[in-house]
Amino acid sequence: MAERGSGGRAAIIAYRLGEVPPTHRSRFTQKVLGQARKVGDRQYRRRGLLDEIPHWKVNRGVVVVRVGDRARVVRELRRWTREVEWWEVHLTPRQERRLRLADPS
Repeated sequence: MAERGSGGRAAIIAYRLGEVPPTHRSRFTQKVLGQARKVGDRQYRRRGLLDEIPHWKVNRGVVVVRVGDRARVVRELRRWTREVEWWEVHLTPRQERRLRLADPS
């Protein structure tokens, strides 16, 4: 466990989509996570919210984002999912670098 102040702050966000129709699940994936698509010989990516925000997926339904991006991510997840919970955590310097390196800009 990192000492307070030794790294940056982040938010761990856990969400659960629950049992929803396949169309809802597909739209959630497109809008929040982004989705790779292939039409014929062409490949492209539908960008989702998390494509715009530095993050890393810890596990299914769990992402780590910067504290400043937490509200935006939680707001969007609440539009699509049944359960959203988040916790603010202190990162080690190594974890903070990992989050910075995930910056899509």
